[in-house]
Amino acid sequence: MDAGHSFHSRRRLAGLLWRRTEGAQLLEFAMVLPFLVVLAMGAFDFGAGFLMKQKLTNSAREGARIASQLSQIDVTSTNCPSTGAAAPCTVDAVRDAVVAYMQNAGLDTSSIAASPTKTGPMEWTYSNSGGQPIILIDRGYVVTDPGGAVILSNRVVVSYPYNWSFAQIAKILSASASFPASMMISGEAIMKQL
Repeated sequence: MDAGHSFHSRRRLAGLLWRRTEGAQLLEFAMVLPFLVVLAMGAFDFGAGFLMKQKLTNSAREGARIASQLSQIDVTSTNCPSTGAAAPCTVDAVRDAVVAYMQNAGLDTSSIAASPTKTGPMEWTYSNSGGQPIILIDRGYVVTDPGGAVILSNRVVVSYPYNWSFAQIAKILSASASFPASMMISGEAIMKQL
């Protein structure tokens, strides 16, 4: 009887353990869920940041394309007589092309200054309301090819602040986690003067 009782006890114990493993799976899922949320949110956030970088690079490319087709005859001018801008007309046209591309890409351009600061002999920087450079246009950028020849080019750099959602989500796992709430993402294009 002792052996029979032992067999039934083991069988009942195995049944209890089987029921407990079902609960353990639920507990394991509950423990892993925050990590899955952080991983999914991180992938989404970094993907959105990469998409923004592509939009900025394309807007810089559009600006450099326009700049490469415009004459450099007015780059020594301090303003554009036809629009009243505090930059040469060709630089103002490049700025307008970049801003139009950014707006078509769904980016807010309302904080980009209408007047630039001259930051080099043939370089102008348009800042945002916080003073951060947003659009840099260099109409006298010099590139040296592998043969040593100097090529006069146009360089356009477009920067934009990106707000990370990942910082708030990461705090789920660790209250002491510190990630920047936002950072500047930039796109750049260089094209030879035609």
